[in-house]
Amino acid sequence: AGQARRSLGLPRVFSFCLFLHSSSAQIRYSIPEELTRGAFVGNIAKDLGTDVAKLAAANLQVLSDSDSQYFSVNVNTGVIMVSERIDREQLCGQNPRCF
Repeated sequence: AGQARRSLGLPRVFSFCLFLHSSSAQIRYSIPEELTRGAFVGNIAKDLGTDVAKLAAANLQVLSDSDSQYFSVNVNTGVIMVSERIDREQLCGQNPRCF
């Protein structure tokens, strides 16, 4: 149960939904803003207790509502990494309940 939510204790929470065949799962990761490109976020295969082969077979993708792609997933390892620096003030302004 402890791996269902990884928290680094800072403001940003992202959800990843994974649909494998007829089952689905959701996992959340909390990360600090302004992590550098390439920073480790989590291992979705390990944290969901699934095989990385299923990730590749499911054509796992990270989808975003914005023009920026903040995360990438290596489907061969399950590792989620930061693709672009995340600046809360730039994304949300002064809105305290952003994301």
